[in-house]
Amino acid sequence: MKIYVFRHGETDWNAQHRIQGRENVPLNDAGRQQAHDTGRAITGRIHPAYFLSSNLDRAKETAAILASYVGTDDFYTEPDLTECSYGRLSGTVVNDIYDVSCEDMESDDSAADRFFRVLDRYVAADSRDFAVVSHGGTINAALYRISGGAVGSGVTSLRNSDLSVLSWKDGVYAIDACDLVAEDLSGL
Repeated sequence: MKIYVFRHGETDWNAQHRIQGRENVPLNDAGRQQAHDTGRAITGRIHPAYFLSSNLDRAKETAAILASYVGTDDFYTEPDLTECSYGRLSGTVVNDIYDVSCEDMESDDSAADRFFRVLDRYVAADSRDFAVVSHGGTINAALYRISGGAVGSGVTSLRNSDLSVLSWKDGVYAIDACDLVAEDLSGL
């Protein structure tokens, strides 16, 4: 089984290097274009049966754009796919999210736990490939756990509207590809 994990397209806060966390910042025009570019690049290459999305608008809009390119209208919103909570740091400008911390920030373990709770539920219920649209912090926490720290939080900076491909077999998740953007997807 394949699970196609996308980060949402760009927002104004992404462009400004602001920590978004759970703030409901919408896609900007560049983010919509990124989603369309990725959608065109995945057309005919991947065939998810349905999309799961964070409950934040930037992820839902990205998911709707991508789903239109692969020809599915099965779309489910999952609040546990939302971005990490960055507490009082939300809205601040940073060069590198991994250089900051505060006591009210959600841990990577908590974010990965949420992410895998959702995936595990869908994997157990349906053997078809599916897609997920989530957020950089949450996806990176999951990638870090799967890879044992080789990629993910503190190691990988995911680009907007990128694709990471997971496989699930015999109860184990593996990373088949990581941080692919539209121009990288021709070999998929």
